[in-house]
Amino acid sequence: MSRHSSRDPREFIVGKYYKIKGGDLVLPDDFRSREFAFQLFNMKSYMRHIVFESKEELKRWILVKLPHSAFYSSAIYEIPDAPTMKEKGWSGAELQLDIDVDHLIECKDKTYNPCKNSSVGLELFREECLEIGLAKAYEAKNILEKDFGLKYIEIHFSGNRGFHVLVKDRDLLLLEGEERRELADYLNGTGLALNIIIPKRRGLISQIPQPEEPGWRGRLARWALYLHRKEAISVSFEEFFWSNLERITQHASIETDAQVTIDTTRLVRIPGSINGKSGLIVSEVKKGPDEEVRLDEFSPFKGTLKIKPLCNMEVYFGGNKNVFSKNITYKVEGNIGVFLLFKGLAGLVYSGDLIV
Repeated sequence: MSRHSSRDPREFIVGKYYKIKGGDLVLPDDFRSREFAFQLFNMKSYMRHIVFESKEELKRWILVKLPHSAFYSSAIYEIPDAPTMKEKGWSGAELQLDIDVDHLIECKDKTYNPCKNSSVGLELFREECLEIGLAKAYEAKNILEKDFGLKYIEIHFSGNRGFHVLVKDRDLLLLEGEERRELADYLNGTGLALNIIIPKRRGLISQIPQPEEPGWRGRLARWALYLHRKEAISVSFEEFFWSNLERITQHASIETDAQVTIDTTRLVRIPGSINGKSGLIVSEVKKGPDEEVRLDEFSPFKGTLKIKPLCNMEVYFGGNKNVFSKNITYKVEGNIGVFLLFKGLAGLVYSGDLIV
């Protein structure tokens, strides 16, 4: 299996991981009321309407199917394995915010094509985007706590492009899609009326907002202070604020995917599972918003892997720029080797020395 197999080599790696770590999957307490869904390798459709009575049963199922990705429903159902949504009996759904770091305004100039002089259209992002995205996720968490009084909020790395903010407060379970859209609009600044938030009175400019203020005024003030300090601007803070208000507002927007937020039947990636788009692990984030974050921290793989790159490439991973030449066999660390394999940037030569 380590050298030749008729199966997708990624399935072998997934199996190696779940055989050891399958018991580490994190499920909600009411998982028996959730629908489970899976995407298999080389299949676009999902296997859905599945239920499990125990974590052990789930692990056994995964070790047989070796899925590309694994999910449970954000929704709670009376009959979660019923074949239609109507028959399932929707009883509420947790709120999920999706932050893709490569869509953030701060990361517009930090995405890149790893393949030089190639038709491969894959786009990756530099690792500093993870820190920016995590800061945005914490900002969303703070807003939900301070402006809405919510308490049970988790931040998860999606295993690929960004972060999910999961809100588990029971008070929100029965919110309809349009009510959730209003929340997304508030976070994203959709329809924001600055003339109301920072009004002019009798032709005079109002006082600059202060960081400790609630709502959008405080958010604008905090981002203005951050940008003013970061850019070491010689002009006064007051002048900087008024001359850059539109840009400050763009940065203060959380930039969540509203379609994810309003979906009351959305699937949630299972924490502890592999994201088949990257070979990285879906994980709850314990780091603070100002700490360094790197892709290799989310890889469970150690040892080494022999790979053959499919193009001449430069890949930013683990705090380093890694350079590879096409069709040359390399012996690399397991974490970056699996990442390149799952991204479709390299072929597998030998995996016998890979360790979980």
